[in-house]
Amino acid sequence: MARVSIRIVGPWSAWDSRARRAQLVREDGSTAEVLLHPGGAGALPALEQARAEGRVVGAARHPAALHLKQVTQVGGASTWVFDGFAGASLARVSRELAPRGEALPLRLVAEVGVAVVDALGELGAPAQAAEGRQVVHPGPTPGMVLLSRDGQLKVAGFRAPPAGTRLEPPPGYGAPEGGQAPPAQVYAVGALLVELLGGEPPPAAGADADGHAAGVRRALIRVVSRPGPRAPEALVDLLRECLAFAPQARPSLPRLSVRLSRVVRDLPSPDLLTWARDALPRLWPALVGADAAGMDAPGPAGAAGAPRSAFGAVEVDPGLAAPTEAAGRGRALAPDDATASAGRGARSRPPEALLEHDTEEVERTRVRQEPAGR
Repeated sequence: MARVSIRIVGPWSAWDSRARRAQLVREDGSTAEVLLHPGGAGALPALEQARAEGRVVGAARHPAALHLKQVTQVGGASTWVFDGFAGASLARVSRELAPRGEALPLRLVAEVGVAVVDALGELGAPAQAAEGRQVVHPGPTPGMVLLSRDGQLKVAGFRAPPAGTRLEPPPGYGAPEGGQAPPAQVYAVGALLVELLGGEPPPAAGADADGHAAGVRRALIRVVSRPGPRAPEALVDLLRECLAFAPQARPSLPRLSVRLSRVVRDLPSPDLLTWARDALPRLWPALVGADAAGMDAPGPAGAAGAPRSAFGAVEVDPGLAAPTEAAGRGRALAPDDATASAGRGARSRPPEALLEHDTEEVERTRVRQEPAGR
């Protein structure tokens, strides 16, 4: 089986401080740009268990899902290897907008909700299950939703845990009943939209219906108090239903998609595509910072070419060798012996994950810690 190395190019802080731009370098010298990330909510499991998840997630496809190519080990931690995508997380975008007195447009947020719901519904369908694993998402939070300057939207962080395993959701995203069943996924979508609109996720689910309703009410007050046009009643009512204490009181994923689509049609412009093309170029220097000095942003999936770096020589680490995708099978993450190869010629790396850099070289140093997926 052909093997590749992973070449760390630099950070990609437009996603968050843990993301890294990299290239897969094949034996024939060809390259493909990728993004590395240590995962969404919570740490990924040990490498072999993470690869078992990755085989299922990588085989599941949706236009709004950031495709997972591989799972490998970086800095002693299991790490997702995604297709290259020049996107900024909505968490980073929102943080750049807040000091300017701006917020994400209502219509854009509702369109994000439609795309996320459709991805959750399709990827979580029984037909996408494999090896006894269902594709679910512990969020997604704004930190796992990426938007490009040309208006493409991608959601990262889908998981496929073993049957019976519950993933720990991000704070405020866990339904009262727990788990990742469809009603709990609807609850998480409601939490995502509340955070995008109100700046904070809802409080943790209450232990009783009355206490829970009071917390949801406080979250919705933030939504209707946001800068700009007021959120319409239809959207606020839908968010309240998504965050209902009882699972049966929430809309189904298909019904949520239909109702959000109706909300989108009634909301004024700008839509997602128009806003991304107009506003993101203005915000881009602040989003990427020094990451883009002397280099282009990550290209589309499969983009090839020589490394573009202002950091001097970029190291190819033989300890990160791993296989390419199985050719023609549309399926990633075939098992390999990368675990064994990681010990050959690889210097010791910090356990936290990924790699820090400076302007002279890519160094193995401790990375800044940031809450997962935020």
